[in-house]
Amino acid sequence: MMSHPTEHALQPILEEYAVESQSWKAFMGILKVEPHARSQEQIDSMLHFLSDLTIFEREKPSLPLLSSLLVETFRKETTLLEISSIQDIQNQQYFYFILTGNVTVLRGDQVAVYTIPASHTFGEVIISKSLLILNSTQKISSSDGSLSAHSASSTYRNSSIPNRQTQKWQFRTSQAEETVVLKIPLHVYTQELQQRWEKDLETRCTFLKRCHVPIFTRMDYALLLELAKQMRKHKLRARTVLCKQDTFAASMYFLVSGECKVLKHLLFEEAQGREHRQYVKFLELATFKPREYFGELVLLNYDISMQNPPKRACSVFTVSNEVEILALHYHTFSIFFTEWMISVMKEYADGYPDVAEISHLFVKRTRWQQYKNSLVEKLSDSKSNVR
Repeated sequence: MMSHPTEHALQPILEEYAVESQSWKAFMGILKVEPHARSQEQIDSMLHFLSDLTIFEREKPSLPLLSSLLVETFRKETTLLEISSIQDIQNQQYFYFILTGNVTVLRGDQVAVYTIPASHTFGEVIISKSLLILNSTQKISSSDGSLSAHSASSTYRNSSIPNRQTQKWQFRTSQAEETVVLKIPLHVYTQELQQRWEKDLETRCTFLKRCHVPIFTRMDYALLLELAKQMRKHKLRARTVLCKQDTFAASMYFLVSGECKVLKHLLFEEAQGREHRQYVKFLELATFKPREYFGELVLLNYDISMQNPPKRACSVFTVSNEVEILALHYHTFSIFFTEWMISVMKEYADGYPDVAEISHLFVKRTRWQQYKNSLVEKLSDSKSNVR
């Protein structure tokens, strides 16, 4: 029988990557060196650090930074912006990645338009979960030229972007906290990252079409592509907790590769004389394999209890050395999922056992095991008496 890991032995899910202060200081030191003066050892160290950042894998472009083109770019052209500075981004051939702090986008009259937090990119191409993409081909202005307000639930279909050829746009780093921003040439995106990102999107769409529960079979490919853009990719090691029972949650997960185990802890009570003793048992309920999804119950029940968000019914942790998942947040779910898709998911979820059924099964299994153990003991005693 599998030995269940204790809670302290499991790694928490990486909502944000925890960076050792020593590694961070070394990374900052390398970036402060003039690009042309960086040694190969410094380049290798910087690339190794960046490849470990979860945000580079989770956010667009969710790609490993390993190509020779990127190595040369980081050697010669990638720099840090000054903290608390204002930079003009009109017609500049760069995009930017916020490592810490936040950046506020300003109009030409210095009016703040919106703020972009850490772990997002912006500039000639803005890639963020709020989908505010600044370029000259899309517009996001009303008739009077003012910028429309957009939230994280905005989509490409209903977004329009300000024309940067006719207005001057700037960004300002936060003065209240340290802000560190990477400036990367746009040609790196167009020549390298964009092609790989588009290929990755195609792979995501193919995967979603092949899920065991066929919820995407009726979705138009263009819409499926938009949905795939909103999903966050996680690459996780073994024994990483994805869902923790009884915690609030607002995401579901699609398992791309690797395996995950489902655990349920149940509270039992037994009589010991005049007293009652309570104890907790961890039960292994299932193993998730590629092309399966989990965690959808919190999304299906979210509208019912928005004042009291639903909690996880079980815990899920990774067992494979490498696990890749796509995470879907409730806001994206509420935009893209149709009534038919939700009905299919609910019908499938109706087959899940409830707490009473799981408890009953555990008690039956325990009693059967106790009976078998007592039977073995009796047989052993009988053999001893015969001898």
